[in-house]
Amino acid sequence: MTCLDQSCCYLNEQAEGLYGRASIVTPMVPYGAAACGGLALWIWINGQFPDALDIISNSHFRTPVHGRPLRPHQRQLDARYLMKLGKLWVTSPLWTACDLACDSSGQCNGEETMTVLHELMERYQVSCGSCEKLLSSNPRWPGHAQGLETIRRLKAIL
Repeated sequence: MTCLDQSCCYLNEQAEGLYGRASIVTPMVPYGAAACGGLALWIWINGQFPDALDIISNSHFRTPVHGRPLRPHQRQLDARYLMKLGKLWVTSPLWTACDLACDSSGQCNGEETMTVLHELMERYQVSCGSCEKLLSSNPRWPGHAQGLETIRRLKAIL
């Protein structure tokens, strides 16, 4: 069992599958929002549950959910980069990889970022080229330059 706070836990067996992780997150994500960033990464590949819940939303949220703050990101993204897992909207593995490459919040150091990016991209067959293309077509993406550099470094390693 993994505890999120004093009042909420989930069974580790439930988190073993993609739809199980989505069902754990669904009640935590506000209506009309989509999981992105670190939260989407957890849904796609599991690992340690994130300390903050990254969502795509135009609203602001002040109340933590199970002891974790909601971090809303205002993004305009094409519907092809959103996927529905059960009742939860989540960014696609491609969009999630680009989000993580551009993240400057300090949640992961450079080596950790490269490791999780590689795992996510390998598991869901996302190429460095597709990330470069998506980032290049969105020059106003927060952390754009850092994201391109991260993807290019990963491409050189692979």
